[in-house]
Amino acid sequence: MLTDVRATVKTVAAILLVETLSICGCSKRPEMLVQADDHPVKLSIDGSQVGTIDSNGFQKFGVSRGEHVVRAESLDGYYEWQEITNVETDAQKVIKLILSPSNNLLRAAYNRKFDVRVNRDTFLKDDYCFPLTDHIKITSGSLVEVSAPERIASCGRRNGVRVRYNGRVGALDSAELAFASK
Repeated sequence: MLTDVRATVKTVAAILLVETLSICGCSKRPEMLVQADDHPVKLSIDGSQVGTIDSNGFQKFGVSRGEHVVRAESLDGYYEWQEITNVETDAQKVIKLILSPSNNLLRAAYNRKFDVRVNRDTFLKDDYCFPLTDHIKITSGSLVEVSAPERIASCGRRNGVRVRYNGRVGALDSAELAFASK
């Protein structure tokens, strides 16, 4: 009979522990809260598609601790984002997506399916992020042509876009450009 009482006490203690952990949230897996920018996206974590998020929407995803490759692509395939993120604790990890033009968009712009304008005053740059020696200024709203169908390494990142402006070829950061379909 003493053995039965001990077993019952252990069972009740285990149930109380599980209930306590579920009430305090201590038994939850770590979560990523992913917020989209202006583009609706399909999201993958570690190579597996986990869902879609509406433009400016957000969604939670349960993950394990450790490094994860998080990739987002706009539903039209023209914008993308990727990052390796480390989830170290059970606290919620917040990720705000800021998509960049994909090579698909640059190929379409290269093939003249999009107008490309500079969205702020800037200078045409060389591949090392320095203004060209003759300091060619491009004012906000100016039309440029994409002169290479893929992103280039510029300023130490892969967000460079080779453009032509007034007969000169140089590089601009993709964040300096706005794309509009013709």
